[in-house]
Amino acid sequence: MRDDFAETVSRELDRISGVPVAQILETRAAFPKQQLSFDILLETEEAWQGLDLCARIARKGLLVTSLVYRKPGRILIQFRDDPATHPAELVALMGSAPDVTVVRWTTVLGGPA
Repeated sequence: MRDDFAETVSRELDRISGVPVAQILETRAAFPKQQLSFDILLETEEAWQGLDLCARIARKGLLVTSLVYRKPGRILIQFRDDPATHPAELVALMGSAPDVTVVRWTTVLGGPA
């Protein structure tokens, strides 16, 4: 029963924040020796809001390996996973930028060096 509740809460966080918490935890557990990275497509009306979020990700100590500004309001960021960072911290980071939407989140096995 408790596991069902935890999974329900995790799925709801995924939906609200755009951060796939359960998937990150499952991937870390399934591939403990693989370096993971995340490719995230962000969307915002003002570029500075998205770039500010990217700067906060970097200040968190996560290694940003690529940052691409696309058409107005779209930013593609890639950063390396740090297993010491719980996905809930990523949820908090994304939640700290209410004007920025996670459009797509891709977890990559064998991320960039």
